Amino acid sequence: MEASDLNTSVTTSSDGSSDVNSYLEQHKLLPLIENLTSAVLYAQPDDPKEFIANWLQELINARASTSISPPSLVEDSNLESLYNMLDITQRGVINAEQYKAAMSSLGVKSYNTTPLGATTDRISKETFLNEAQAALTHANSTYQEH
Repeated sequence: MEASDLNTSVTTSSDGSSDVNSYLEQHKLLPLIENLTSAVLYAQPDDPKEFIANWLQELINARASTSISPPSLVEDSNLESLYNMLDITQRGVINAEQYKAAMSSLGVKSYNTTPLGATTDRISKETFLNEAQAALTHANSTYQEH
């Protein structure tokens, strides 16, 4: 069956906007497809379909359990390296501007903009790692919450 064979109906609201956008947002389909595409391109597996199936199974497992994080391309060691690059003087703290730049470079759109130490421009490595991991977990949770 080809896509053109599908009988699709798109309803339109009175203001002319499509319910398709609402559906895509509700089911987090665009972030899911973006994450899947990024993961496949990064890993370049021999069997991309099997890779995608495994990635989706990891998402299913993460949704079913609060102790399992969704799959991510960014590992803790990457976050530590990013922090260390920002803390070039090795003071053990970064400022709020550096923190926001780091979150932007991670590609996260939703994160705590005032973490512990932000008001004094003294964000510790521990705080940064916790906040970055939380933001990535949220960004990678490309499934509808129960």
